[in-house]
Amino acid sequence: MMVQQLSTAQNSHKATAYILKILADPTRLRLLEIIQHGEHNVTALRPILSIPQPAVSHHLSLLKDAELIVSRRNGRKIFYRLNSKHVWTNPQDGSLEVSVGSLHLRLSKLAHNGELSQAAAIPAVQIETNMAALTAIRT
Repeated sequence: MMVQQLSTAQNSHKATAYILKILADPTRLRLLEIIQHGEHNVTALRPILSIPQPAVSHHLSLLKDAELIVSRRNGRKIFYRLNSKHVWTNPQDGSLEVSVGSLHLRLSKLAHNGELSQAAAIPAVQIETNMAALTAIRT
């Protein structure tokens, strides 16, 4: 039983680290902020981000693999939006909330240029994790 608990805790930590790695990229944060305001396709996102189409597609693929966004096909175009199971807009302050497994993040509102708001000298990121996984390791 202890081995199973440890394995579950380790898998939880790997999943948490994976989501944090995905969110550590400024372009992916910008994509989430843009998509937060409605569905977009690669053609619309490319000029906003000022990066090549293959790079936009790559970042979208990583966000989709992490289940932070979902897509729908309309003819030949694919539109991307936030996966409401894991990512949503906080109605009080417009910040992005990300909740996957035992990880819950609150990302400060991003400015239109994709930079963190100048109002906060230090980026406002709150991280909560399920401490039961850590308890399983200690016992």
